[in-house]
Amino acid sequence: MANDNSSWQAGAPGIGQGFGSAGESSASDGLTGGNGFAAHSTVRPDYFPIDAYGVIGDLHTIALVNPHGGIDWACFPIFDSPSSFARILDDRLGGTFTVSPVRFAASELSYVPGTNILATEFWSDGATVRLVDFMPIFKEDGNRIDREAAYICREITTQGTQPVEIEIEFDPSPDYARGVSDFDCEAGGCVATCGDLTLHASAPVTWDPYERIGRVTVVPGEKLYLVLCAGAAVVSGPLGAWFEDAAAKTEQYWNRWIAQCLYDGLWSDIVERSALALKLLTFKPTGAIIAAGTTSLPEGIGGARNWDYRFSWLRDSALTLNALFVLGFAEEAQEFVDWMLTLRPGRDEPIQILYPVSDVDTTEEIELSHLSGYRGSRPVRIGNAARDQIQLDVYGEVIDTLFLHSIYGGPIDDSVWDYVLELADRICEEWQTADEGIWEVRGDKQHFTYSKLMCWVGLDRALRIGRDQGFVGPFERWETEMAAVQAFINEKCVDPQGQYLTQSSTSRAADASNLLAPILGFVDPNDPIAKNTVSQTLEQLTKDGLVYRYLTDDGLTGPEGAFNICTFWLVEALAMVGRLEDAHEIFRGMLELASHLGLYAEQTDLNGRIALGNFPQAFSHVGLINSALTLNSLVRRGSARTSSLDSDDAAAAASTQPAGSQ
Repeated sequence: MANDNSSWQAGAPGIGQGFGSAGESSASDGLTGGNGFAAHSTVRPDYFPIDAYGVIGDLHTIALVNPHGGIDWACFPIFDSPSSFARILDDRLGGTFTVSPVRFAASELSYVPGTNILATEFWSDGATVRLVDFMPIFKEDGNRIDREAAYICREITTQGTQPVEIEIEFDPSPDYARGVSDFDCEAGGCVATCGDLTLHASAPVTWDPYERIGRVTVVPGEKLYLVLCAGAAVVSGPLGAWFEDAAAKTEQYWNRWIAQCLYDGLWSDIVERSALALKLLTFKPTGAIIAAGTTSLPEGIGGARNWDYRFSWLRDSALTLNALFVLGFAEEAQEFVDWMLTLRPGRDEPIQILYPVSDVDTTEEIELSHLSGYRGSRPVRIGNAARDQIQLDVYGEVIDTLFLHSIYGGPIDDSVWDYVLELADRICEEWQTADEGIWEVRGDKQHFTYSKLMCWVGLDRALRIGRDQGFVGPFERWETEMAAVQAFINEKCVDPQGQYLTQSSTSRAADASNLLAPILGFVDPNDPIAKNTVSQTLEQLTKDGLVYRYLTDDGLTGPEGAFNICTFWLVEALAMVGRLEDAHEIFRGMLELASHLGLYAEQTDLNGRIALGNFPQAFSHVGLINSALTLNSLVRRGSARTSSLDSDDAAAAASTQPAGSQ
């Protein structure tokens, strides 16, 4: 073992402290209200709450780490590769890589500030054990040295007067637990292999090959290094020196990246944490951005709404880039635009709504019947059949992103303008078509209001790009079709009595996506339609400050929770129509629902206030960033009554300059 001269200070506070509500776990099911797992008991539940996990990654894949030091989800070498560890989807078959003291009383997760390096503190009698986890990023540009080489690095130190016995469970279950892996360890116990994974240790480990469990003693003042190598990954040279180099370069990478953030307004800590979470979901080799890092975490416990989100939806990616733009991150946008241009189909071919992150197509939807699912939520799915749907809103979201790119990233070139021309022409030709809409319903196609709204946005932004930058295009045609879209919405998608935007041309129901109408400039915030749409969202879709996306039949069975980004949209819309006290109250409620690390899943269960859906979810973090910037901007302009703010928030608002003011 090496002497303890680590750059991570034992006991140093992580950025996770202060987010959410800290709570003890329940020995019965591991769940509590409040979604914040600062301290966790030593009793391991069958399943941890979804947002009890920390997340590490290297811009190619991620891993989820539970409060007991267990990696319960990881796919190698990239996001949509088959899983090697998937205990989160089946506590018996899924496989895990767990490192913890043999005995401890409680544990706590935190992030090393300004990074995606995770630290877990374990407390036991007379000792504190610190486990640091990260996936190394060696190159300054974020690419791997070898694209097929993935690593997970784990460092264990202890403070106290006595040695501490550490237990290591190294139990991969390859190919979504469909494969078989033989365990083997070399003489001396410093190297163990299981299938195509190799675990290196800096000290001899005593292994039980049958149980795949090893033990090693860590002495105060020394460090134990563990390095998991996947695929083509190798450790060159002495393990300790290699590890320290990896740690230093990884910390430097994250520090440099977050230093680009221009935002220094209210709630800056959790805004930066959301930005770091979004960066974890980017695939560096292509610029693709995935919707979430997992598959099949349920939208309702025990239900069938379990989907694979490890793909790049053009919509989700566009909204993610828009949030990163206003924070000062422009590189991601350029990389995504470059990638998107490589995906362009022929003029007569449909544009897919989602893509795999690499050139290997993994999007075919398959059910894995052998896996029990998170807390019995079946089926577990890989791939996503939504790839074949028609979702007209995607055109508008992509053009809106290119419009923002032209503002924040500089003038666009002819190749990008040609793409704008194609997308705008497609809108003109297809906007009168029924589609499955933003929520990807699996029932009949409809004329969804939000789809038409985004067609209007797409034409509006195309006109702005063309005229602002002196391009030539069929502007008169776009203006004509834009007016026709607006007339369709006003005549067929506004409730005659309530004067609010409805879900579709044949429904009177509210839909949370319509909250974006004033945010995107389709309707003036002072227009009665904008105010009534907000009021109907509160009346029809909101309960206890949380918003359902819709409550109409979508062709699927089973429950789902409130949709986090919809609640954040409500915050923005309330603020824009002048209901600032209400906006701030709901926003603060959402901050309390963040995990202790400041992370969000897709949805929230209203009954238990627990996280639901895939995790971490890009949409949710996009919503938080946009809501914080909107509220901060209004406070800066003196539009908000500071009585609704904490005194510390009001003081911060008076002395900070927001980035990307609305």
